[in-house]
Amino acid sequence: MSKNASQQISRRKILKLMGLGTLGVGLAACAAPATQQPVAPTAPQAPQEEIKPTEAPAAPGQVTLDVVMDTPEYQNQHRQIFDIFEQENPGVKINFTTHSEDGQPAYVAKVAGGYIPAMESVWASGNSFKLNKDTFKNAIDLSTIDYPYYDLFTYPLKTAWVDIYSESGPRCIDPFNGPVMTWMFHEDLLDKAGLNPIGKVKTWDDLKMWLDEGSKWAKTPDSGVQFFWDQAWLNPWFGWHLHYDTIPLAFPDGQRENQIACWKGEKPFNAEDSPYRHTIMFYKEAYDKGWLPENFWTRGWENDMEASFAAKKSAVMLHGPWPWDKTLAIDPNAKQAGMPATPPAAGQTQWMQLQPDPGVDGSSMATMIRTGNETKPEYDMIKKLFIWWNSPDIVRLRAEAIGFVPAMKLDPPAELTGPQLVNTVLEIEKPGGKWENVKWERSISGELQMGAKRKGGSPGVFDVESGNIAKIWADVMTGKMTIQEYLDILQKNYEASYT
Repeated sequence: MSKNASQQISRRKILKLMGLGTLGVGLAACAAPATQQPVAPTAPQAPQEEIKPTEAPAAPGQVTLDVVMDTPEYQNQHRQIFDIFEQENPGVKINFTTHSEDGQPAYVAKVAGGYIPAMESVWASGNSFKLNKDTFKNAIDLSTIDYPYYDLFTYPLKTAWVDIYSESGPRCIDPFNGPVMTWMFHEDLLDKAGLNPIGKVKTWDDLKMWLDEGSKWAKTPDSGVQFFWDQAWLNPWFGWHLHYDTIPLAFPDGQRENQIACWKGEKPFNAEDSPYRHTIMFYKEAYDKGWLPENFWTRGWENDMEASFAAKKSAVMLHGPWPWDKTLAIDPNAKQAGMPATPPAAGQTQWMQLQPDPGVDGSSMATMIRTGNETKPEYDMIKKLFIWWNSPDIVRLRAEAIGFVPAMKLDPPAELTGPQLVNTVLEIEKPGGKWENVKWERSISGELQMGAKRKGGSPGVFDVESGNIAKIWADVMTGKMTIQEYLDILQKNYEASYT
């Protein structure tokens, strides 16, 4: 067990859990609801970009279970949790590997060649991969494994996938709320520059003024930064619904019901009052005014944008929880702060913050058992591992290790330490909290609701799957395509992609 204090699972907690025997696999699924309580954040260990599979042969009589995930930044924390399972099951070895986005194509090729791990994250195969009507047979129907904790979930895990896709399921389990996109910034840099937005940015116009003033400051010789607001490209992270659905919430006609109306065919994507017009208009204005890096769609997500922020060569990002952790891994003394993404524009009285969809059909934290495992002699142990990994005590331990908010009612609640959570996310709607007047938007997106009506092989509304999204954005940003022409493409794609 590592003695490094940064974002490690304490020996005390592990020993405490070891005393629980099977760690909740046999517990009754009847825990009472409890509020997640934050504690001070700690810095994580430095991420490992790719962990190669262990090739050592299993000992005689030992069962080796391969587990593959797509989050190398949490490799160390997850490895320690799997150590508990090995200690409880002496005849079992967990061969745990992770890869980042650049390792996904190789993994897909390996699976195509017949490789079947015991358990995997859905996004190990790609950040846009979903267990939909065309792919669900790749995953075992989890209603067949006697999973006992459905009643603890804060969303209808047992029925949500079935209701959307009209097939038996679920096919994966995500025990966490989705990652939240908020503004994040180096507080010490902005304090020194007089640009800390807390208490100053209260409206959409305030936000744009802040971005404008900050971008001018970044160009001064003594700023020490290359960019104020850094943005890069990674398909599908940029252009995923986190961006498209987040920005409209600042506007009266951009609220969730109007977004859903587009996905259900009740409102054209290219209508004058399309909620998605706000997203494109905001980024176009930001690019034209120099708030965004030139040709940002050519910048690397991790090696340019996230690395730049961690090194304090940029001051601000609109991002989820991961770079908060990555920055602390590089600089444990970094002073980071955040702000909900969409202060209200004119006519919108309520500041809203998007909570992305639960991982009903896939996410980085959603795990599945790939079809083919049911014929393995060790299938009973695979099911045991899967249930254990998604059991209340282990979900609590995972939440505390990586700083994700459980989508399960846990008693006792998780002691959450993620820096984005403690600084920003858990303050939203919290009485007396920093962001008590900001409201969550947690309804299911139109895209997820319409999952069963998606045509196989279609481009998708935003051209994420077709691969055209970066070129389209480049054309819009550089004036080769108008905003209306782009919205016309969205509507055309919708008509081609949904029945």
